[in-house]
Amino acid sequence: MSEFIVSDTLRQSEIDHTIERSLRRDRLFILLLGPSAVGKSTIISEMNAQSDKPFEYVKPLITRPNRPNETDKISIADDVFNKLDDAGEFVVVNNLYGVRYGTPLQGILDPLRRGATPILDYPLETVDALQRPEYDTLNFYIYPRSLGEWQSRIERSGRNQNNRLESGIRELGYLATHDLMHPSIDVSIVNTEDAASEAAKDILQVIEQVTQSYQ
Repeated sequence: MSEFIVSDTLRQSEIDHTIERSLRRDRLFILLLGPSAVGKSTIISEMNAQSDKPFEYVKPLITRPNRPNETDKISIADDVFNKLDDAGEFVVVNNLYGVRYGTPLQGILDPLRRGATPILDYPLETVDALQRPEYDTLNFYIYPRSLGEWQSRIERSGRNQNNRLESGIRELGYLATHDLMHPSIDVSIVNTEDAASEAAKDILQVIEQVTQSYQ
């Protein structure tokens, strides 16, 4: 199975390109991209554990019931979702696995006003739709160590449904054949299983590096 190796040259090239965008920490919105079960939620928890600056998860509003112990999404009825959508409350609406997900604008702006950094895991294919003048996005793509490791993780997690496995294989395969480069990816991170703390540390170091001149 394909191994995903982010070379020092690629990482530094991505960081140098990102620095040119003059990102401000007080406007920063962090997006973690990558297939289901790659470890994004665990990385967010590790980032908060390691950082003295809080990262606040942007809870999407969804049109399905919450799963047991699911606290990172807000379930609402279809008619309520429609009203919020009509009122322009969402930055973008995604249809994933038969469910509508709405990213609330205030869920991004409120943490910034409180001095926190909003953060969200998000699909690569529609990430450009999140661009807004009110904030600066910084996109990290989270790779597994290999396709084999990732397939094992998604099967163990019980999330191998609604074509998630096939969708993830297509996305990871495409990126592997394009040297892990994509116009919507700012910085690439490999998250080896059981090493989310190291991935979080890498992300925090990149955030510090790309925003240090604009604190």
